[in-house]
Amino acid sequence: PPPPQKTTYTPCEVRRHNTISSCWIVVSSEIYDVTAFLNSHPGGVKSLLRYSGGRKDCASDMKFHSASAVKKMKRMKVGRVVECPGCGAGWERGVGRMRDVYKSEGDDPPCVIM
Repeated sequence: PPPPQKTTYTPCEVRRHNTISSCWIVVSSEIYDVTAFLNSHPGGVKSLLRYSGGRKDCASDMKFHSASAVKKMKRMKVGRVVECPGCGAGWERGVGRMRDVYKSEGDDPPCVIM
């Protein structure tokens, strides 16, 4: 049998998915791979890329999307963000961004990829 699919990712792992070839967004700690949908998104590619890699929690943005759009997004779920066991970087729900990972653009991820 195939190995079980990974369903939890550290902020450092999510951060690497911030390009047009691999675009993940975070909605309330849940991760969605929206890469295949980039060119179809009514708001355009940039509207998704600017939050890719977990730069911001997209939960508030989802409030104005239709039920159909939310249903489509749910099918793109790849997992959820968990705290990094190596450095403690994690997802701050109240702030809606990844703690310690995006202190400044260009910083290397603070933890080792598991």
